[in-house]
Amino acid sequence: MDKVIIKNLLVRGIIGINDWERKRPQDILINITLFTDTRRAAETDNINDCVNYSTVSKKVQEHAESAEKLTVEALANELLKLCLEEQNVQKVVIRVEKPGAVRFAESVGVEIERSRVNELHKAYLNLGSNIQPELNLVKAIQGLSETGEVREVSNAWGSRAAGAPAPDYLNACVLFFTQLNKFDLKEKIIRPIEAKLGRVRSEDKYIPRTIDIDIILFDDQLQKDSFWNDAFVVIPLAEIYPEYQNPVTRKPITEISTQLQEKVWMQARPEVLNQFRENPTPR
Repeated sequence: MDKVIIKNLLVRGIIGINDWERKRPQDILINITLFTDTRRAAETDNINDCVNYSTVSKKVQEHAESAEKLTVEALANELLKLCLEEQNVQKVVIRVEKPGAVRFAESVGVEIERSRVNELHKAYLNLGSNIQPELNLVKAIQGLSETGEVREVSNAWGSRAAGAPAPDYLNACVLFFTQLNKFDLKEKIIRPIEAKLGRVRSEDKYIPRTIDIDIILFDDQLQKDSFWNDAFVVIPLAEIYPEYQNPVTRKPITEISTQLQEKVWMQARPEVLNQFRENPTPR
């Protein structure tokens, strides 16, 4: 796993058990290693895909200056938790030291590490097919259930193919839980499932496809704004996440879904995915 390193962050705060240590701030030296996956940031060269080390440093500094802990162990643990709040950080190693605290030693401190291996990310995925869609939607959801947890499944919805003459589509949305970040979810789960089902990628975006799986929301973060105009995304998503709102307009997705259904032909096909709706995670 890749690392983002914050080296020798020097702050001043109350730390220690002696009376004199409780009266005046001391130097506290902090070193932090944030374990993450930098591949997405390297591809896009976009600051929004990077771990924000400036934010992490500021939060750590402010907390260390105000915490007034008795032990470095307690302070290190609290600072580590702050670091794990940063999106895409999977593990943290932090060292907190008190320079000059012990005679003849440069410093004394503690180093701890924690990871969020048990934390599950929540992803809303849209699945679409217009080549044997009744079969391929089922197979795609089965593939997802073998690599994570499928908790909710919408109805399958029929819609017309856009842009060129082609068979009608079936689309559905699922709520999927995984320990993977969104980059690995795409590369390690979604792409292999698409390949297994014979997905052929082409510059022609209107070419029929056996399956297409898109990440719509990841930990409630919208992945692209354009989907609000796509009935085949909004209508099935509204079924399994009716409380969601457009983050800009605050308009409920259920209201947007109703408006789209008045404009665009969409037909519910409940029989296609009933087995998953009754038992969302088949084994």
